Amino acid sequence: LERTEATSELLRDQITENQGAPFLADLYVQLGDVLTQKSNALYYLQQEKEKDVSQDAKFDKKYSPIVDAQKEAIDVYEKVIAEFPDYKKRKEVLFKLAIGLRAIDEQVPFIDTCNKLIQKYPKSEERVKAQLLLGQNYFDKGRQDLALKELLPVSKSAMAFERNAAKYRIGLIYYNRDQFKRSLDIFEEIALDEELTNADNPLEVRLENRSVGANLKREALIDSVRAFTNHYK
Repeated sequence: LERTEATSELLRDQITENQGAPFLADLYVQLGDVLTQKSNALYYLQQEKEKDVSQDAKFDKKYSPIVDAQKEAIDVYEKVIAEFPDYKKRKEVLFKLAIGLRAIDEQVPFIDTCNKLIQKYPKSEERVKAQLLLGQNYFDKGRQDLALKELLPVSKSAMAFERNAAKYRIGLIYYNRDQFKRSLDIFEEIALDEELTNADNPLEVRLENRSVGANLKREALIDSVRAFTNHYK
């Protein structure tokens, strides 16, 4: 945490000293990234201190310094989008902004940011990631039809983790709808996909449920047993 504080102060100084420099946008993005790291570090420190406290009682979302750090990162990313229209890494910044907004459950701007990225950069890897993130969000909110709309295109992607993460949630949707054979087929596809490795699995952090994404192959294998049992019982 001390390191992120020191780095953020250094970056603020560099931003002040380099107004008008061609790399100014990069400095802002670095600051946003450090502030996101600060939010994560604060969260994990709090988790260690309050292991026995219920999830709802752990912090007041409105006033928590965890949220404050994430909101500050969001402000920085939004500044880059607004003030540097020709910045070559805009799509990456939009995706970081979407992740930050989802982390504090700002649903409307999160959905708007994802849709903006999807529409503006339809052939980019960030589009695939944003569509997966949007589909996961709808899935978590119980909006299964909207989740399917976003996840089905991602399930055909060449990107191994994103493709299989989308398939996994599609399989769960079918399972929840008692379409056990369809879900079984999808879970088996994931378990047998040789392109999917643990190294593909990125760290996704959300304020309400911060964790490393599960091992997709293991989870798909477990759920395939459930689907098999229900289909053939």
